[in-house]
Amino acid sequence: MLDEAGALCGVWCSVPGNRRWSVTVDLDCRFTGQAKDGRIFATGELVSRGRSLYFARTEIIDAHGRVLAYGASSHKWRRGSEVLEGVPRS
Repeated sequence: MLDEAGALCGVWCSVPGNRRWSVTVDLDCRFTGQAKDGRIFATGELVSRGRSLYFARTEIIDAHGRVLAYGASSHKWRRGSEVLEGVPRS
């Protein structure tokens, strides 16, 4: 979940029907608790970006607001995905 949240925060696309793609280069995770019941939620925040890489901070919390895990990750955009317009779906 940490990896997915980190990746998704950098691939939002401004053109309906187009897509942006990335691959994870590095993922650092820390697990601080376990879910006892209910839903869990993941959030990802884009920390910074370059021409071909972006960096994300992620967190997983439970329904009571307790942090279950947090992490940081680096992702590389695939060709054409560096821009918000993305690439047409094939």
